[in-house]
Amino acid sequence: MNILAITFLLSGILVFVACLPIIHGKIPMNKIYGMRTKSAFKSDEAWFHLNEVGGMIFAMIGFPLILAGAMGFALPQHLLGLFSSVVLGVSFLSIAAAIYFFMRYSIRYTKEAKQDAALKAKPD
Repeated sequence: MNILAITFLLSGILVFVACLPIIHGKIPMNKIYGMRTKSAFKSDEAWFHLNEVGGMIFAMIGFPLILAGAMGFALPQHLLGLFSSVVLGVSFLSIAAAIYFFMRYSIRYTKEAKQDAALKAKPD
């Protein structure tokens, strides 16, 4: 039994499935589950919007893991050590990229929200 392939496959499925309720707006504002940033806690609108975007970004991490798990079943036993090292490296880089892109989007969203609020408050 190829435990590495099973681990990658189940990890990918878990990451993807865990992101679905966040993407679909099923998770109310809380401090445990979701994209918990300062920007997201500003309002319910910000929470749901940023969690939808962040959930999509993080759900994309699940697909390479699922693919890696499927590929792991086809590889010969002697290549699994190298394969697992490559997959773990790519996974960590993917997570770092997802965090970077989400934080960048969150900062931009906050700036735009402030500009919109300033325009609405400005008398004509």
